[in-house]
Amino acid sequence: MKFKKVVQTISYLPYFISWVVAASLAISILSPTTGIVNVAINSIFGTEPTYFMVKKEYFRTILIGTGIWKGIGMSSVYYLAAITSIDPTLYEAATIDGAGKWRQTWNITIPGLTSIIIVLLLLQIGSLLSIGFEQVYLLYNPMVYEVADVISTYTYRLGLEQAQFSATTAIGITQSIVNFGLLFAANKTAKKIAGWSMW
Repeated sequence: MKFKKVVQTISYLPYFISWVVAASLAISILSPTTGIVNVAINSIFGTEPTYFMVKKEYFRTILIGTGIWKGIGMSSVYYLAAITSIDPTLYEAATIDGAGKWRQTWNITIPGLTSIIIVLLLLQIGSLLSIGFEQVYLLYNPMVYEVADVISTYTYRLGLEQAQFSATTAIGITQSIVNFGLLFAANKTAKKIAGWSMW
C-alpha cells in the first residue's frame, strides 16, 4: 500500500502543478552544471556536461517526455475508472473459456474503454493546433526555435516581437476553423464507429 501511494502521488502530482513549475524542474534536472542527469552521466562515463536545452536533437524528446510526465497521472485516473466499470463476470467467463490475459485485454478491456477513448479524443482534438503553447514557450530558447516552434509560439513571436498583427489574426482565425473542422469530423467518426457522439 505504501508503494502504491508513493507511485500514485508521483504520477498524479505533476498534473496539478503549473507548466511554469514543471518547466523549471525539467530545466533544473537537465542543467549542465548541477542537473541530476549530467551529474549521473559524468559520474558513470566521466564525459563533459551536455547542454540538453540548447541542442536541437534533444529538444523534441524533452518536450514529449515532460508532456507525458505531466499528463500520465490524470490519464491513468480516467482509464482506471473506466476499467473498474467493466463487469468482472466477463473476465470470469473468459477465464473459464480458456482466454489468457492478452485475449481478455483484446476482447473485454479495450472494447470497455472505447467510450472513454472517444471522449478524451474529442476533448483533445478540438485544440490540436493550439496545443502546447505554455510548455514550448517555457522550455525553448533561440537556439532551438527551428525544431521547437509550434503554431502558437510562432504566432506569439510574429505578433509581439515583429508587430505583424494582421498575419497573427489570420493565423488565429484559420487555426480556429481547422480545430472546429477536426472536432466536427471526429464527432461524426465517433458516431459512426461507436454509435454515439458528443452532440
